[in-house]
Amino acid sequence: MKKSIIGSFIGLAIVVAADTLIRVIISLTTHHPLSLFHYEIYDGFIWAIVICASTFATSFAGGAFTVTYADKNKLVGLISFGILLTLIRYGQIHYVMETELLFPMVSLFLSLVALFLVWKFYLRKKGKPSHQQEPPETGGKKHHQPDTTPW
Repeated sequence: MKKSIIGSFIGLAIVVAADTLIRVIISLTTHHPLSLFHYEIYDGFIWAIVICASTFATSFAGGAFTVTYADKNKLVGLISFGILLTLIRYGQIHYVMETELLFPMVSLFLSLVALFLVWKFYLRKKGKPSHQQEPPETGGKKHHQPDTTPW
């Protein structure tokens, strides 16, 4: 259980570091000041969309790391990662609520979709195949008898 909690914190660190790196690259490219919370600070509508799309990718990567890092309690790790990620995204919404609301809410939604996809790809049990072999019969003496016909 300890390993799954540590994995969720490392996964959250991956999300924050990747989000920050993307924002630094955009800031250096557009020659604007760095903002770790605002989405519409950069010129053009495309940069806000790029940041929102990157939150999906970083959330999926952080969740995938959390699940693969935890040995036995993968679901506990994913749940704790989901709670921490939701708190981070809600903090972003709360911080920029006065100036913008659409893109932080879209980022929260995309992060939750990414968590669902991590759950679907890494934690869901695989269904049983439709063509299962029946177990061999163990009872009775059904041995193969050689054919004794004269032909």
